[in-house]
Amino acid sequence: MKFALRPNPITNEGLNGYLMRVAYMGGWPKISDITKLLNWSGSTSFVRVPAHTSNEFLAVAAPTLEKDLVLLNEVLITPSEHGLVYDENRMIQDLRVDYPRLCLHCLAENSHLDWRWSLLPIYQCHKHGAELVDSCPCCGYQFKWESELLNGCPSCQTNWSDIALQQPSPLDDHQTRAWSIFNEHSASISSDKDWLRDVCLAILVAARPYDSMFQKIGFVPNSERQISKLVKTAYQLLTDKSFQEYWNNQINLLRFDVG
Repeated sequence: MKFALRPNPITNEGLNGYLMRVAYMGGWPKISDITKLLNWSGSTSFVRVPAHTSNEFLAVAAPTLEKDLVLLNEVLITPSEHGLVYDENRMIQDLRVDYPRLCLHCLAENSHLDWRWSLLPIYQCHKHGAELVDSCPCCGYQFKWESELLNGCPSCQTNWSDIALQQPSPLDDHQTRAWSIFNEHSASISSDKDWLRDVCLAILVAARPYDSMFQKIGFVPNSERQISKLVKTAYQLLTDKSFQEYWNNQINLLRFDVG
């Protein structure tokens, strides 16, 4: 069996993003439709699976896609094996979120995903400065790995090119650093590891403001949405003293009301 349309992988696309394009071109709604056609019995999302699992899947898919297996691995798997994506000593050990986070500007222009959009510390697109979204801005539909997302919302059928998008803006300092860490040619350094540990602790504090103690978690659950706004709050807690004071006052007031 050969797929009629077999696109080439794009640098920094990631395996899930690539399979969404293959599904979209072939008229299949979901990544799982492709894995079923290939008789793949494993995971139908490859965001957080071990590299060897993704490699095994590509070995099955490569003949049908008529693509060189080495090329597929180099373009789709190797970049996401960045040394700082996982850290067992970090409060959030795995930075990857297993649902689509999108820059609607990028999709309106060229219809492909960047694997780094799945990373918690990143909430702006490096090209447009737009905030990444995980649900439809028109109807609130929470995104899943569905191929129609490349063009518009699967729920309300809004086309991304038809809605009024926020004006592109430059990256803030936090995002400049986050993107520089996960640049395809960057090398892991200890200061980056420490910075990411601080960011992840701040994300937990922002998500659970009433907790006095925190335990490490493996990853952010799929039920946690509007993640970009949460991460922005975490950065403010780390660096903005006036926001820290405001945050503490608000939390204390709410605790008093609850008590």
